[in-house]
Amino acid sequence: MSKSKLIRLAACLIPAIVIWLLPLSLFGEHFAVTEQRMLAIFIMAALMWILEPVPAWVTSTFSILVMLFTVSTGGIGPLVEGIDEKHIVSYQSLLGSYADPIIILFLGGFVMALAASESGLDKDVANILLKPFSRNPKLLLLGFMLTTALMSMFVSNTATAAMMITMIAPVLNSLPEDEKGKTALALAIPIGANIGGIGTPIGTPPNAIALKYLNDPAGLNLNISFGQWTALMTPLMLVIVFASWLLLLKLFPFKNKELKINMDNGGKKPIEKWKYITIAVTIVVTILLWMTDGLTNLQISVIALIPITVLSFVGIFTGKDLQKLDWSVLWMVAGGFALGTGIIDTGLANDVINAIPFSSLSAIGVIVISCIPVCSTVLSAIL
Repeated sequence: MSKSKLIRLAACLIPAIVIWLLPLSLFGEHFAVTEQRMLAIFIMAALMWILEPVPAWVTSTFSILVMLFTVSTGGIGPLVEGIDEKHIVSYQSLLGSYADPIIILFLGGFVMALAASESGLDKDVANILLKPFSRNPKLLLLGFMLTTALMSMFVSNTATAAMMITMIAPVLNSLPEDEKGKTALALAIPIGANIGGIGTPIGTPPNAIALKYLNDPAGLNLNISFGQWTALMTPLMLVIVFASWLLLLKLFPFKNKELKINMDNGGKKPIEKWKYITIAVTIVVTILLWMTDGLTNLQISVIALIPITVLSFVGIFTGKDLQKLDWSVLWMVAGGFALGTGIIDTGLANDVINAIPFSSLSAIGVIVISCIPVCSTVLSAIL
């Protein structure tokens, strides 16, 4: 490990160790020792995710291991003996984070994305979506943003951006250096991918995490379906896309009146027709079932097993393809779920919430206070 990483690791571990070793009495009369440990583990994990002395998924597995040893029913004897059951976490719950239904949901999405990419289906869909925007540079910019956003609703932001960049690259290369609209086109892909991710529960990991806790029977228990989320968030997503489009046009106006776009398949070898049709039908059926889960009463994570099972059974999705999935993202998300379980089950969440006078705050105040940790984390990661 490099000197820089060692310094960052120390910056993550030292605050956590200090909190761990502080006298318990400083935290309040009813504060349990496992709550103190959980607070230290949470701060450690948050700092490690921000400063990245190790990969994000490694932080997740390390945090889970520390929790298993120190705050769970499967922990080291002297560390957990005599602790009240209401302040200790079930080790099965922590290990179950790796197979949480939301993890299965993402796994199904990853399999569909990989199958679409390997078959060329993703580019075919993108080409169809872009055709109505012709060669008008302003409309083409909007087309790229909408296409990227719509595809990012069902395919990971990274995969969508990678695919769309290959399509927009010839356009960017054909433009003169003094064309300000070139910057707008380049920015259209990451902006569209990030905005589109809010449209569905599988669009981006934070959505799945939020849905898990919104639907938790022991929590808010709102029973929000895939279709309900999509119906509510898609209009908002489209409004943000159009607003971003107008802003890009204002900041980076086009000089050229006409642009050309490359519609080839990137030189990929065509797959057998039956495989292409099977992939397309499986993806369409899965998405339709997701959108109508409120009618069928099927759990979205159960539906996510359809593409995994069907494409594997017919031999389209193989063991080699399994190795191409982004398992690091799944393990990283699992770490977030495990931290959430630990914070809730030890009682730390309840004590922290009770310490903040939410009842005396306005709705806007609650939102602002809730957003501060998230915004601070994002800014810290950027800086």
